[in-house]
Order: sequence, then C-alpha cells, then structure tokens
Amino acid sequence: MAAPAAASAPRRQWRYTWEALTHLPLLRLYLFPRPAFSSSFPSDLRADLRLQGSLLHLSFSLPGDGATIALRVPVPRVLIDPSAPFECRAAAAGDHLELLLALVLPVDHPVVAAAFPPPAGAELPAPLALRDDLKGLSTGDVHLYCRNCSSRLTKQPLRPASIDYSVTVQPEGGTQDIVTR
Repeated sequence: MAAPAAASAPRRQWRYTWEALTHLPLLRLYLFPRPAFSSSFPSDLRADLRLQGSLLHLSFSLPGDGATIALRVPVPRVLIDPSAPFECRAAAAGDHLELLLALVLPVDHPVVAAAFPPPAGAELPAPLALRDDLKGLSTGDVHLYCRNCSSRLTKQPLRPASIDYSVTVQPEGGTQDIVTR
C-alpha cells in the first residue's frame, strides 16, 4: 500500500531568534528554515499577534510548494505596539526571513522593567550605592577585554589607579566636599 503524497513530503524545520537594540523601539524576529529556501521566497505572509497567549501566528506559502505553512512563535516580554504594521523581508541568500515589530518603548526603558518584573526566585539587581561604588569604580585600573573569550587586550591600564576620591560630609553646614588625593 502506498503512502499518501502529503505524508511522505519532507517536513521543514524552523528555528527562530529575537533581536532588540536598546536604543531603537524595534523587535526583530529572524526565522531560519532547514533546509534553506532554494529560489522561492514566501508569499502571502500573514502575521497575527495574540497578546493573551504571548504568541505570534505566522502563515505563508511557498510558490513551488502550494502548501500553506503555519508557525507559532512565542513572543518575549516586551511592550509591542499592536496597531503598527508588521514589516517582512526575505534575505537575498534565501537563508532566513526577517519580521519587524514596532515597540511602544525600547526594551531598556524603566517602564518596561516595571511592567515585567523578574520571575519569582530570580535574583534582583543590587541597587547602586553611589558613595561606595563611585570610589570602587574610580580607583580601579581600566582595561579592555575581548567580548568573546574574555582575554585582556591591554597590557597596561588605560587609566592608572593613582587618583583616590573620597567624600567628606560636614554635618553642621550640610555641605559635601569631594577631596582628590
């Protein structure tokens, strides 16, 4: 008995990643098919944002295939503008699709951090103790490090640790003096 043609068709696997730059209110979704598109780019792309389930439903068809592809992609915890249109681009090499979504606020905005607190049990960031941290930051040597392998790139510090800052508070006058030694 022969298997139906649809059941024997190879299933395409997809991978995705999200990207957001801190200074731009844009969220990019990159979709990577396996194997890559040959010469046919997706057409008739439809995107539906489901904020209740934090999902983005995508559907499109490949010109040579005829079958409609439907994907559900989880959306990160950011403030997406649902009234802004989506923008979709296909890479010239055919290796990925890029979908742009507009954000209400950039991802590093304090309102976004307050709207989406860290999950229970996660460690909260320590508050900045200005007096202690200013002294610790200003008295240390400044070196450059590789972002990938963390090896030090400078042999000598860019700024030596010869300056010491201390803060003196006078209780009577209420003034603060910064003393440099």
